[in-house]
Amino acid sequence: WSICISFMVGWQNMRTFGAGFWGESPTPPPLYRREYTANRILPMSMRQTSKLGSSPIGWKVRPKTPDIVDQQAAAVGESVLYALQGPIGIDNARWEVDLGRVTCGTSFYEVYWDPWADGSKRVYRDPITKQPIDAEGMPPEMRALLDKHRWYTDEGAGDIRVRCAWPFEIVVPTLATGMTLESAPWLLQSRQISMQELWNHYPAKVARQVVPDSDEGLHTFLIRRLKSMVPHIGHVASSIGDRENEEIVTVRKLWIPPSKQMPEGRLIEKTRDVLLSNEPHPYRDMRIRYPFAKADYAPRPL
Repeated sequence: WSICISFMVGWQNMRTFGAGFWGESPTPPPLYRREYTANRILPMSMRQTSKLGSSPIGWKVRPKTPDIVDQQAAAVGESVLYALQGPIGIDNARWEVDLGRVTCGTSFYEVYWDPWADGSKRVYRDPITKQPIDAEGMPPEMRALLDKHRWYTDEGAGDIRVRCAWPFEIVVPTLATGMTLESAPWLLQSRQISMQELWNHYPAKVARQVVPDSDEGLHTFLIRRLKSMVPHIGHVASSIGDRENEEIVTVRKLWIPPSKQMPEGRLIEKTRDVLLSNEPHPYRDMRIRYPFAKADYAPRPL
């Protein structure tokens, strides 16, 4: 996967591995392909990605029974999904998923909860009981008083969102590689996020303990390059230099579905040194083992 993406970003004649990764000069092309110096893989992959995403999504919701009411409900579900594919991010995630499918052969859709998806909302609180106050019928004088004394908190207006999860992020048990994704006994996701996103998703007392990573790693660097579609970086400079001030951290999530041994399942989230959360499986009541949908394209990389 790393080699495929390195070709995608224009490194078919660069030394992409080794101790001198960032500072190596370009190596000459092999003798038998000396004329092949242009990045032809990138436009070919972009054309194929465009073809995959050109047709509209054919949403299909299966009714639970042959009853006419269930069939009508399934049709309504299809209409709802069609209407939501833009607002919840499916359209944006589709392009990236298709790009991952063409480049790596496999990619994933991930459904997640974004606490600040719809911006922020102001919640007024009683200065004595600290309980929320209904602001709908609040008199303007009372609102002005609460604003003056800052008896409020700005909280996120959360909603579900869909994003792409690259195959680099997903790890399943060795014995589960020949099975379907749903049959895996556990799943580990490793994703690098910004510190701002970390603060948005986790309590302040926990986020305050997290120390940013010192290195974003090869995989994340290649994904950044792939998303930006920059063809060349030169042989003495790195595009990571433009993002030196952006603090990132690796968050690992262990998904354990409900089982006889662990009826509630678990979702354990941590960074390198800090345990972010350890709670029951959040989707156990909906019978969703993992919030990922696998999208295949090719049995092997390019």
